[in-house]
Amino acid sequence: MKNVREAVERLLERHLPVITDALKSADPEPTRSADALPGATTTLEPTPQESPPPPTPISPQKGASLAKRQRRVEQFERVHELHRQGKPIRQIARDLDLSRKAVRGYLRRERCPDWRPGRATRSGMDAHREWIDARIAEGRINASKLHRELAGRGFRLSYATARRYFTKRLGRAGKTRPRVNAAKPKPAPPPSPKQLSFDWVRCPEDRKFEAQVRLDAIRAVRPELTIALDLADEFTALIHK
Repeated sequence: MKNVREAVERLLERHLPVITDALKSADPEPTRSADALPGATTTLEPTPQESPPPPTPISPQKGASLAKRQRRVEQFERVHELHRQGKPIRQIARDLDLSRKAVRGYLRRERCPDWRPGRATRSGMDAHREWIDARIAEGRINASKLHRELAGRGFRLSYATARRYFTKRLGRAGKTRPRVNAAKPKPAPPPSPKQLSFDWVRCPEDRKFEAQVRLDAIRAVRPELTIALDLADEFTALIHK
């Protein structure tokens, strides 16, 4: 069988240029395998359990902020507890070392207030927001061109600032900007004659779907290849018997 495989490999080497062109147009489906062939039984392998990612470490600033927030929550709960006990605001403020204004503020709320709720900050681009949204609605999403037009309208912020704002407004509109200089993945190299010969030497029922597609494409390249591979198939069939 080894001699037959090597003979097929040499045959494929002689016709390698036309075989390579044929395989480019064949484009087998990469996700299918021999399990997808008619009559094959699909076996599902168990998915390995992934361990949860480690918790993200908290920065000292974040830790201090959380601790301060916790103290404020405890103060808030203590103020309401003393108020339910019937103590006046003046006494609550004295007992907890708070101002009467702070005590009244706590009592007016059902939940502890957050003094930094993450409000969105205003941008220098907001004055041009309607104009930008109108350009986006027209399909004009080139940030560089829009920045130049804004410069003509008296805009003085940097291109980087404008680009970030454009991207944000695009997202709000449900659109994305294609990456012009995005690197394209390199195409996979074509299989070598040796690899193709090993694909051929396998029994048809043991071949992967991609391998069978490649072999079918090779047979259709030239009549002499079809004849040679048919003869090789007949010879290997005799050996298997």
